[in-house]
Amino acid sequence: MKPVEAMLASKAEVLGLHPMFGPGVRSLQGQTILACPVRCKKETKNTFFTIFRDQGARVVSISPGEHDRLMAVIQGLTHFSTLCMAETMQRLHTDIDRALECTSPIYRIEIGLIGRLLDQDPDLYGDMLTMNPFMVPMVEKFGEATDSLSRILQQKDAEGFHKFFIDNAMTFAQYRAQATRETDAVIDFLVNK
Repeated sequence: MKPVEAMLASKAEVLGLHPMFGPGVRSLQGQTILACPVRCKKETKNTFFTIFRDQGARVVSISPGEHDRLMAVIQGLTHFSTLCMAETMQRLHTDIDRALECTSPIYRIEIGLIGRLLDQDPDLYGDMLTMNPFMVPMVEKFGEATDSLSRILQQKDAEGFHKFFIDNAMTFAQYRAQATRETDAVIDFLVNK
């Protein structure tokens, strides 16, 4: 919302764009670009959308507010939980090489995502987490979730765990099969390369 607000202070047309990929991608094929067309002519919007779509990108129109709310989950929650995993492994004095030696491909992907994030610019990720106005409420919900699961584990509550798991499985019901196919394809690629 803040960048769009700053652009709206000008008299120019405003089409906020958020490429959902980093500078390392080789093409726009299969990539997602979020677009906030807040003050621009239809022709301008269509021109930009056509340029990106012709190169294989998927362009999604979104309001600045919805963008920030979803980014708190899509980027913020992901980066927050990844950083918490890294911090936990550090506090446990985990030998990363030994952990990698003992992983299966799916866990190697998880540890790989931690390493990938920590190979990036900390200021960029700090800005993502600290400047989004929806991050604090998201982190509070994350804390509630970890507290709930922690209580279940501390109490050795098998029935509570089952309910916790099933409730979450229901939330992801429409995506679970696709998620399994997609992650199986990543695992197959890693195993067969």
